[in-house]
Amino acid sequence: AVHAHGAVAGQLTWLPTSEIVNGRMVSGHLIWTSLAAFGIGFAFLSKSKLKLGVIVALIAVAISILDHTANNYGLLVQDWLAATLHFVSIHGYLCIGLWLLAIITAIGMDLWVLLKAVPQFSEFKIPKGLEGLDGLMAMWDFVIDRRRLAFSLNHYSGASVKVKKDVALTSSLLAQTLINFHTPEKRQRTLASITQLDSTMVSDLSMLGSGEIASDNFDDIDLPPHYRLLAPLSEGGMGIIYRGEHLHTGAKLAIKLLHPTVARQPAALERFKQEAKAVGALKHPNLVSITDFGITDRKHIPYLVMELIPGMNLEQILKLEGIPPGRFFNLFEQVLDALSHAHKRFVIHRDLKPSNIVLTNADDGREIIKIVDFGIAKITSTDDGVNTQELTRTGDLIGSPLYMSPEQGLGTHLDARSDIYSIACVMYECIVGRPPIMGSNAVQTIMMHVNQVPASLRDARPDLNIPPGIDFFVMKALEKDPGNRYQTMDEMKEALNSVRINPSVPPQIMTNN
Repeated sequence: AVHAHGAVAGQLTWLPTSEIVNGRMVSGHLIWTSLAAFGIGFAFLSKSKLKLGVIVALIAVAISILDHTANNYGLLVQDWLAATLHFVSIHGYLCIGLWLLAIITAIGMDLWVLLKAVPQFSEFKIPKGLEGLDGLMAMWDFVIDRRRLAFSLNHYSGASVKVKKDVALTSSLLAQTLINFHTPEKRQRTLASITQLDSTMVSDLSMLGSGEIASDNFDDIDLPPHYRLLAPLSEGGMGIIYRGEHLHTGAKLAIKLLHPTVARQPAALERFKQEAKAVGALKHPNLVSITDFGITDRKHIPYLVMELIPGMNLEQILKLEGIPPGRFFNLFEQVLDALSHAHKRFVIHRDLKPSNIVLTNADDGREIIKIVDFGIAKITSTDDGVNTQELTRTGDLIGSPLYMSPEQGLGTHLDARSDIYSIACVMYECIVGRPPIMGSNAVQTIMMHVNQVPASLRDARPDLNIPPGIDFFVMKALEKDPGNRYQTMDEMKEALNSVRINPSVPPQIMTNN
């Protein structure tokens, strides 16, 4: 505008990037900076299109230089070259036009990602009843978190396997925060927790695996001297599990260490202690046993010592060979019996999935299962009936999305029937070959568990001729309403034995007859 129309009294004097050339105020640096910043921002936004972002930034710089050259040269000389340069730069309007185009494009991309990535469920729409100043602030938090969720989900599709872990965790936490805004009590607790923390849980958890414990650097881990680490077995969001041994007895062990980043969070440390408390109270041949728990002296790393279970987990078995009917009933009879034992002692697992069911052999050669990883288990009450503090409170979202019950996905009250839904998801996968609910990302999967009824086993795999009794048995356990499922593991185990005897008849009909 300055190039085209000349100076105006007091024009653009507030711009830190403005300059005076031959007594005239010009602001080309503002356009240059804006376009270059847009190009760099676009490059960072879409790492997979880094070259395109660099090209856009270079074009922005080139046009800015052309505009400056045209204006400055035209102030000194009026000839055909000056006319040509002014014509090419459209007397400064090329920069202005491209600047506006850049802004519109950026806003358009933002809206496109928001509409494309956020699941279209009522839980992600702006909640009603937000009034007053707190309401406006809460609404602003909701809008910003929804935008963060959109870009997190958009980033998930193109991320590497390693990065996807962090992105999925961030997405899940943001999704639960948005869901909590629809319930005033949960919203107030969410806002209070954010206020009290120095940094958000998302930023803390994004540091997981940042190298504070190297999985192969045993010197940094000051366990008691009678334990020795041999090799890492697996790594998850909360910690690392190592193969180890007891130096005095020679016993082979599994030693679980909590990530230091997580250990600094009081709630995470309490959950780790909860695992020791939960599993330590359980004595069952199909449940992993814990032999020791403590915190190292120098590094203050919480550790958990468990029996080492040789064999493969159910997830590995399903990828290799599948589960035939006879094996299916033998395995899940043990699973339901073990979970019944846990539930009667007020322990809910809350993270049942194929990888947490390990298949091994007893001394007599029989195939047995072991349920592992009670890291997010919940003790519902003590033996004397007094309620204990719920370490993962209503409103928190922790678990595995593919096998998460609707009530767990919404962060509402959980009881043993949540485990019934989760183990039914595992059964479904064993029979059909895939989980009952699968979205394009973690958040969409969770909301599909809440809102979408999965296809029956017979509809999902008509080629298998699945008996109607088995179909009824699994689908009843997958009911969205906990009141419509089996109410206890004992009831579910009885139904399993019924369809084992007569798989063509639904267990309810057999009971009534």
